[in-house]
Amino acid sequence: MTYEIIRTDVATREDLFEQVAEVLQKKGYVTNGYLEALKEREEAFPTGLKVTLPDSQETIYTAIPHTEVDFCRVNQVIYVRNETALKFQHMINKAEDCYPKSMFFILNNRQDGQTEILANLIGFFITEGGLAGLEQLSSDAEINQYLLEKGVFHYD
Repeated sequence: MTYEIIRTDVATREDLFEQVAEVLQKKGYVTNGYLEALKEREEAFPTGLKVTLPDSQETIYTAIPHTEVDFCRVNQVIYVRNETALKFQHMINKAEDCYPKSMFFILNNRQDGQTEILANLIGFFITEGGLAGLEQLSSDAEINQYLLEKGVFHYD
């Protein structure tokens, strides 16, 4: 099974949200209100993350944009890679900026599904080599296989 990998080349987070929402809506994964809900949630509850592993000098950024379940028709993680880093606010400290190229959009249509998805993602983020290894991959097939092996994507 192939999961959704979206490649973008946009200059702002807002443009990213618009492009991703358009793709997801065309596929029937989200409702018409998804884009507005995504923007509102990101403003209120930023999703940028700064990952620095113990014993590592390297900091890697990512983000996990998501909405409430009402706007999602599927339960899936969508991996999005932009050509350049985009500015997100840190989820814990809004005054701190994060600059990810790799984002994981959470589509969750189940009231109880968010915890498991977040646990899998956080586990991947804090595992040495997880995000750094992903950044080294170029083809969608390699990315898909890697994210399956790391538990971000799941076999159905």
